[in-house]
Amino acid sequence: MKPTKSGLDQSRRNRSSTHHPIPTNVHSPAFHRLISSHLSEVDPVCQEIKLHLEKIALKKLGFVTDLLTREFLNNAILHGHCQIADKKVSVCMMIGRKWVCVQITDQGPGFNWRQARREVSPDDMATCGRGIRIGFAYADRITFNRKGNRVSFWILKDRKGVLSHHGKSHH
Repeated sequence: MKPTKSGLDQSRRNRSSTHHPIPTNVHSPAFHRLISSHLSEVDPVCQEIKLHLEKIALKKLGFVTDLLTREFLNNAILHGHCQIADKKVSVCMMIGRKWVCVQITDQGPGFNWRQARREVSPDDMATCGRGIRIGFAYADRITFNRKGNRVSFWILKDRKGVLSHHGKSHH
C-alpha cells in the first residue's frame, strides 16, 4: 500500500493497521538483512541503514530511522525471541518517492499491540511500552500485523523536524 496523502490522513486517525503494509509499487527492498537474535547484531544493521540513506542523499532521515529501527530490533530480540539465538529477525527498508518504510519481523509469538498502545505509560523511566511511544512520536505512520510480530514504520522524506507531525516537531 502506497502511503498517499489521503492514506496518510487516514493513518492519522487510525495509525495501527492489520493489513500487509508493503507498498505495491516497490518490487524489491532497498535493504534487507536477516539477523540472529543477538543484541550485538543491532548496531551493525543500524549503521548499514544509515550509510545506505547517506548514499541516496537522505542523511537527514538517518537519526529517526536509526532510533526506530534500533528500538524495534531490540524489542524483537528481547521480547519477541527472549534472546533465543537460533531465531531470526528480518529487517527490510523500502524507498518510495515520498517516504522510507522499514519493516521488522521476528519469529516470536507476537504481542497484543492494541492493548499495549492503550496502556503506554507516561513514565519516562518505564521499562515497557517505551518502544510504541517512541514509534508513534517519531514515525509518520506505524502498523503492526495481526499477530504482533511485525512492525512497519514510514518516514516522510520531506519532513521538517525530527519528530513526526504527530509529536512536537522541532524545526
